[in-house]
Amino acid sequence: MTWLRVLPMVVACGLTAAHLYRWDLWPQALLALLAPLLLLTRTPSVVLPLQWMLGVFALEWVRTAWVLVAARMQEGQPTARMLAILLGVALMTLLAALPLGRLKRDWETDRPSSRQEGDS
Repeated sequence: MTWLRVLPMVVACGLTAAHLYRWDLWPQALLALLAPLLLLTRTPSVVLPLQWMLGVFALEWVRTAWVLVAARMQEGQPTARMLAILLGVALMTLLAALPLGRLKRDWETDRPSSRQEGDS
């Protein structure tokens, strides 16, 4: 069931990559797309940086909402639906980091301990 823990992150990274590519930030979009591949190493130390990355992505969605709402308000256009969607994406991106913590704990318990049996 590891894929269920990884799937929200893959979706969040894909959405963020599409967003970044739309604004012609293709190097960052490529990094966002490739970041989930770090989980293939099954190394617990990659989880925390990926969780931080998802937090930064969520902040980017909030910043985007702020900018677009300000622009739409100046033009007198409605903003509520767009704001709800963008903040929903930001929340989903942030929540995608939670299952990774459990994945990290699972990987840490799967690793053999450094002590040999019989050592005290």
